[in-house]
Amino acid sequence: MTCPSTATGRTFANKEELVDAVFEDMIDRVEACAREAVADPDPWHGLAVSLEKVCELQAHDRGLREVMLGTGKAAQRRALVDLRIKPLVDPLIDRAKEQGALRADVEPLDLPKIQLMVGAVTDQTGEPDLWRRYLRMLLDGMRTRPDGTEPLPPGPLFQPL
Repeated sequence: MTCPSTATGRTFANKEELVDAVFEDMIDRVEACAREAVADPDPWHGLAVSLEKVCELQAHDRGLREVMLGTGKAAQRRALVDLRIKPLVDPLIDRAKEQGALRADVEPLDLPKIQLMVGAVTDQTGEPDLWRRYLRMLLDGMRTRPDGTEPLPPGPLFQPL
């Protein structure tokens, strides 16, 4: 079976090749968002805007999660995300903490979980922009506050492959 891609004009030998190409394109876009965030002189602003842009990509491409997790290559795809995105985002998180804007107990593994939660809003409601409301609530919860914050329960015990 040959699967054409309207975005690239390329032809693929099978569905898995098409999915790989779509995934690569998505990773390129996410990496571009992360690079913009790193370049922002305000680490909190860069982190918040980057997270919003990635959630927007996810909201407008509802197949993103299925491409990431829905095939036998899920572990390989997560490894590619770790290889390309993690080295950009982890230091950004550290900088936002050093700035005093991001809670000290926020961990890098929290961000993909936030993306999944925010994506579920669109999936469950069918309202393509409602996720923005809940992302704003989550971002507000990630910020440090002068009156302190209640400690978060423990995060994930391990990073999935």
